[in-house]
Amino acid sequence: MKKGQPKIVLFGVRSLPPNIQEHTLLQNIEKMIDLISAEIKLVVDVIEVSFVDEEAITEINYETRDISSSTDVLSFEAGKLDREKIAEVYVCYPVIEAKMSEVVHDVTDEEFLEVVVKELIRMLIHGLLHTNGYDHSTELEYGYEDDNPEAMFIEQERILKIILKTYQKSN
Repeated sequence: MKKGQPKIVLFGVRSLPPNIQEHTLLQNIEKMIDLISAEIKLVVDVIEVSFVDEEAITEINYETRDISSSTDVLSFEAGKLDREKIAEVYVCYPVIEAKMSEVVHDVTDEEFLEVVVKELIRMLIHGLLHTNGYDHSTELEYGYEDDNPEAMFIEQERILKIILKTYQKSN
């Protein structure tokens, strides 16, 4: 960890399927999170990323948002849940995989793996944007208009492109 960069704590990585765990991007997840946090200028001491199952994400969703269903990602801004300067992101791989199965057809297993990993990274970026105060309808520091629900997604895709470009250069 470089000075000024948040400490990254990962939970549940071993609960991911082996082909996901072994994917090059996931092997470099700490470097990837460093890059994301630098891009969004995340101001926290610790980033906790937990890979959880549907039961766990449903429980967290209900406890924090009073919604009793699963979701792909949940995140909490620094200072939430009685903690100081900690960003928490919960990623549910089974929901991401199921979502991708609904929209991606007629591809090889290897191509599907790439789609799922890309979506997993997208959701990680999405969660980290939320922990930094970004919302689907608020103004971003990059000059997007206020109340533009697309602004957060534009920023998310900008960062995703940087991550994927960095990944492609390293291979």
